[in-house]
Amino acid sequence: MVPKQIKKVIKIFSDFPTVGERTATRFALYLLGLDEKSVKEICDSLVSLKKEIKLCSFCFNPFTPLKDENICLICRDKKREQTLCVVERETDLWRMEETKKYQGLYFILGGEIDFLKENPLGKLRVEELKKRVEGLKPKEIILALNPTRDGILTMDFIAKILKPLACGEQSRTIKITRLGRGLPTGGEIEYADEETIEKALEGRR
Repeated sequence: MVPKQIKKVIKIFSDFPTVGERTATRFALYLLGLDEKSVKEICDSLVSLKKEIKLCSFCFNPFTPLKDENICLICRDKKREQTLCVVERETDLWRMEETKKYQGLYFILGGEIDFLKENPLGKLRVEELKKRVEGLKPKEIILALNPTRDGILTMDFIAKILKPLACGEQSRTIKITRLGRGLPTGGEIEYADEETIEKALEGRR
């Protein structure tokens, strides 16, 4: 019989993305085998994560504010180009920044459209994206979602809803592009190397 305390921890881990019950059980037993100091460090880190990290009010990138800041360092940098790169999640933004091949701004969409769900859009930040485009009026919007089936369908949808905003007066026309074929179909930006991302950016269309 599994003690209820262990069951509770397994349930918590099972709610994590891509974590099944078997993996959650391993996590719970691993924690059980740690000394009290190590467990406390983990708990303190989780509390600190919620207390000290904010989501940027423009791009939704997690960052550590110095005072009462609501905008991350990337969005505050006035030297950044007036292009807007739409990515699926935070790890995609971090990977692209690591390569130093893109010097514009970002927007984290928050996922892909899941057409099998009752509410396909889920928690996607579609309305927020439209507001950012209207306010920023970027020269170019780069749709940089993963080239999977759902990623491609999501980019099709985003391009469609942004088209009316992009096709304004001639002086305000916004170019909408996608990453080139540097990324293989089904690949993920998070795991792409620097050269692959560079080629994908150069080949965007």
